[in-house]
Amino acid sequence: MNFLQRWRHSTKHHGQLMHSRYCMWILVVTSCIVTVALVFLEFRTCRDDADGDRKNKRFERGMTEKEYTMLIPEDELHRVRKIIKKACKFRGWSGSPGDIEKAWLHATSAAKGVNGGSWSDHFVVEDLDESRLEKLCNMIDDVFLGGQLQKELYKRRVGRLKFSVDDDPRGQDDWISYFGEDSVIHFLRRKWSQSVSESQPMICEGILCHTRLQLLMHTLAHEMVHALVFHLLPDIDKASLAYLPDERHGPIFKLLNKRLFGHPTDSYKKLFGGF
Repeated sequence: MNFLQRWRHSTKHHGQLMHSRYCMWILVVTSCIVTVALVFLEFRTCRDDADGDRKNKRFERGMTEKEYTMLIPEDELHRVRKIIKKACKFRGWSGSPGDIEKAWLHATSAAKGVNGGSWSDHFVVEDLDESRLEKLCNMIDDVFLGGQLQKELYKRRVGRLKFSVDDDPRGQDDWISYFGEDSVIHFLRRKWSQSVSESQPMICEGILCHTRLQLLMHTLAHEMVHALVFHLLPDIDKASLAYLPDERHGPIFKLLNKRLFGHPTDSYKKLFGGF
């Protein structure tokens, strides 16, 4: 084979090799494009399914956290999670069950001190005083929210939360407390005269309470969640379908109530007899 023949043979072989490599690269690139497209389509499908769930499903009592969180619009869920993250940062501990339990033990002890309002476990109804309730609220805010609620209220020029102990039930609902849009947390006096003890416990916010002080603290924390949403997320408080269902005890309320205060439910009942 002379030089010219060898050169032609080499060129032909090189061309075939380059063509083979070129085809291989085309195949690899095509496979990558197809894979990305499939992943994107799957993501869109999952997102559409999630959006469909949010639109079609309704909030029901007894839903798990995963189930009711799916009902919260993504933009609102992002804002709610920012509040939870900020609270955890300021208070210096996460929302694990162990941390929550320790925090409530600490808060119950602090409530009996001067800065917490000097409460006793089985206080009498005459002890329900606005100034003492304010101290108790501030202490709970410090322990569980790192003082975030009061700081945010002052930042928004709302001032402090106020309290009222009422004799008039103000309507047909048989309530124990409620948060008003005037930033006043109301307590119905006669409801706090009934006994709460080891033999007559109550379940409040899913927590077993053996003292009237425990009941008061968990009830107050419940109303603080309403205050938090009303002032920090006013558009959600006014119109979000994930907050308004069930008289403002929808998915957003449940998520904040659980993550901030460890409350798995938002109701109260006496184990033996009515309240």
